[in-house]
Amino acid sequence: MYYIERGLGIKWLAKLFALFGVMVAFFGIGTFPQVNAITHAMQDTFNIPVLVTAIIVTLLVGLIILGGVKRIATASSVIVPFMAILYVTTSLVIIL
Repeated sequence: MYYIERGLGIKWLAKLFALFGVMVAFFGIGTFPQVNAITHAMQDTFNIPVLVTAIIVTLLVGLIILGGVKRIATASSVIVPFMAILYVTTSLVIIL
């Protein structure tokens, strides 16, 4: 973006490039595929509607992000140990 704006002198193209970058981040590799996977897994496994799961995930993520760095750190300190234990347990079940 910097090179487009300053090097080429085309400010509108730099903004368009940034907009497309954000769109790719959200729709391609960002949060949408993750939430889609969560919602469909919950629907297939527990028969919970996709919309309900999406709303719950959105509210939880929103509460964590709006709480700032302190709430993000608190949530991570709770979630990460659980994920590690689950990962090791699942690995042992697969190996044994």
